Amino acid sequence: MARAPRWATTTLRAMLDLLAGSRCAGCGAAASESPCDACTIALALSPPGNGAIWRDEGVPGRLVRSAKHGTWRAGGYVLASFANERLAGARYDLVTWVPADPARRARRGGCLPERFARAIAAARGIRARQLLRRTSAGTSQRGLDRDARVRNARDSYVADLRIDVGGLRVLLVDDVRTTGATLEVCAALLRERGAVVTTAAIVGVDRPEMRVARSAGVMNRETACGKPARSEDFLLTNGGTPADTLRHDQ
Repeated sequence: MARAPRWATTTLRAMLDLLAGSRCAGCGAAASESPCDACTIALALSPPGNGAIWRDEGVPGRLVRSAKHGTWRAGGYVLASFANERLAGARYDLVTWVPADPARRARRGGCLPERFARAIAAARGIRARQLLRRTSAGTSQRGLDRDARVRNARDSYVADLRIDVGGLRVLLVDDVRTTGATLEVCAALLRERGAVVTTAAIVGVDRPEMRVARSAGVMNRETACGKPARSEDFLLTNGGTPADTLRHDQ
């Protein structure tokens, strides 16, 4: 039996969503806004990931994919409002982002890290500036091991030399942290310009070596008391120092 073309399937889904009302980007349930109440609670209780605000699984992972691929256009701004609660204790002068490949940006209708960074900055009353630019030399990171990702990232990004960041506290954000290679290379470019750089992805892949590190500390305790976490433990400043310690809302 022949399969329907992708455009027809997409159109049908859009029509069904219109008839059924808005749907939550985290679970697909009918909801007046996204995320729905259940996904909002799940997001608040989700633990930090590997160098990221949330672990790349469940509700956070689905929300980020929906926002990243353009099906949830408001996602960057909404996720930033939740993320700011976890960033409450940190201080920055400027927020920037890992820029997307131009073709991918056009296909997705924007760049999630940029929308997220601008929303974080607006909520804090600080500047958001593009400090990094893509080159034409790099390729997709998909399928590469960490060493290859580092080499590819070095070919893919350059710092904007027109902007002086010497002495500034810069928050550098990306959407998904897999091995950390992209954020590591981009942060190094800004540190070479004199910035004090803190990196944070929206979600991070939970790697085995990180589970071992967390088991000796407090990073797995945020859901034990049943309260939303306010944590900066997932932030990596100037190459790997946690920016602060985990706290809970009282």
